Amino acid sequence: MLACRTGSFKLSAWSLCKRKHAHRCAMMLFNKSLPVLSTMPEHCELHTWQEIANYLSLSVRAVQNYEKTAGLPVHRLTGHTRGRVWAFTAELDAWKSRALAVDGEMRVTMAVRDEESSPLSSPAYSAFTHWRYVGLISGLYALLCAEAVVLETAYRFDRYGPKAALGAVVVFCCVLAAFFSAVAVDWWRTAQNKNGGLFLCITIVYGSTALLQFGLWLVLPTTAITEQISRQSWSAQSAYLKNLVMYFLPLATFYVLLPFHFVLALQRELAAKRHGPVLALLTGERKATTPGAVYLRVGWLAAALFVVAMLAVVMTQDLFDHLKPSPYKNLFMHLALGRTLLLFGIAVLSLLWYSRALNEIKGECLRAAK
Repeated sequence: MLACRTGSFKLSAWSLCKRKHAHRCAMMLFNKSLPVLSTMPEHCELHTWQEIANYLSLSVRAVQNYEKTAGLPVHRLTGHTRGRVWAFTAELDAWKSRALAVDGEMRVTMAVRDEESSPLSSPAYSAFTHWRYVGLISGLYALLCAEAVVLETAYRFDRYGPKAALGAVVVFCCVLAAFFSAVAVDWWRTAQNKNGGLFLCITIVYGSTALLQFGLWLVLPTTAITEQISRQSWSAQSAYLKNLVMYFLPLATFYVLLPFHFVLALQRELAAKRHGPVLALLTGERKATTPGAVYLRVGWLAAALFVVAMLAVVMTQDLFDHLKPSPYKNLFMHLALGRTLLLFGIAVLSLLWYSRALNEIKGECLRAAK
């Protein structure tokens, strides 16, 4: 019995020694492999354009341009020109070394600085231009001006209808071209860090409106067309001029042109890396200054629009109550309601775009501050 216990004790001791010897051998092999592991090159993978741009200290636009023109090693799935991209840091480092080795000068860095210093190629301008909005607003505003031509002759549509319809088509085309061109001029000058963009924009809009009114004096009748009970009606020429001065131009100025120029001015500040002053302005700090533009707060514009809407309801109802019976009375009423809907539709659409643009700019400033 004692011999068995002694044998088992010797066996367990021998197993313990064997385990310790195996552990020492494993540690020796691990220590020998450490220099090999430390000499292995890092081969990290970047999965988005933003990660690649951050690694190279460039903008996303610059990275995409270099991928097309300078052979930047960016990988995609075979047969896919868009979608998921990735790159390896070792390949990016090798590409950057080759690019910087030309004549011993940092030509890539200089090219990137030139590109990023230009506001036209800045990510802020590529992200917030909103040309779909500009095209839609220009079309709606042109439709508003054209519809008013038919409205002021609707009570005698049998006599002036064909001539007014042709004039409305011409008005739509002219106003669309002038309004879109005015906004484009403002964007171009502001993006080039030049002053006077808003002045030229308003000059084009108001100047084209004056020419439009002059041309319509040759088309619209000089007598009163809309007949009202116990009231003196305006002539068609004067009524259209009233629409331009009291409704259309204030709408275009305060709800389209000034907000759009303010957004462009903020984009110019973001392109110049001045995120702090922009954030201070949008968060309501008292010492903040506007960057060469008029800052109309969204709440002010919304409150003014609400007041005008209440007045428009009362005035439109009063106008309908004093209309004389006519075969084209319903046509006139529908056109008048259409004009009101277009007016407030443009204003609401502009407010929604303006609010969204300011929120996007504020979000970019907050990300830059982190």
